[in-house]
Amino acid sequence: MHAGEVETSLMLVIKPHLVKVEKAVCEHPKPPKYLVSPEPRQHLSTGVMGDATKASREKGEAILKALVSGVLEAVRMLEASETGKT
Repeated sequence: MHAGEVETSLMLVIKPHLVKVEKAVCEHPKPPKYLVSPEPRQHLSTGVMGDATKASREKGEAILKALVSGVLEAVRMLEASETGKT
């Protein structure tokens, strides 16, 4: 979710000087059911969708490692399929 646990944890690794952990909040907005809003901010009081209070640098490092590993595996699969080594 936007600016929740995952994104905040990643930012604590990538750009920690931009994170103000003392301002972290937990917000799970409840927009009207079946609504696709052109302006979702009208349903948010803080801009957070999730629980930023659960974020940590350690989680961010684990998430980043998993993301990089997944991208590398996808690249290897693509390279193998191009050379016929699938």
